[in-house]
Amino acid sequence: MSRKKLTEKTKLSNKAEKLWKELIKLKATNRCELCRGDGRQFQMHIHHIERKQSHYMRSLLDNGICLCANCHKWGIHDTSYSRQKEISDKLLRYKGQKFMDNLKRLKNNPPKITELELEERIVMYEDMLQKFYKDKTDKYNV
Repeated sequence: MSRKKLTEKTKLSNKAEKLWKELIKLKATNRCELCRGDGRQFQMHIHHIERKQSHYMRSLLDNGICLCANCHKWGIHDTSYSRQKEISDKLLRYKGQKFMDNLKRLKNNPPKITELELEERIVMYEDMLQKFYKDKTDKYNV
């Protein structure tokens, strides 16, 4: 069986998502954004808040949250309605109604993103990471 060849847009989207994951983890200071568990104690997972059905939503910084393995497995992906509702309510309190409404609106009608826009997003994310690591290095080289 042959593998499906990836389009250039999919390759760019994969690269943007990889950078997106790193930025989400850094933004959360390697802590679970729901229970505040520390990445030194728990394995951290990066989760899309809204489904990643489009190239636009897949690497949108606002569409990510850093979760410990416990909150991810037993909260977000738990089959119990009450547990999912509890996590959804916690997420709503954490992010706010306006933020969640905007994200849902984008999910329901995501803008088309071109290869050029994905390339620009990649450059922006690389710059953000470079700045973060430079600042961190400068902080400890004083």
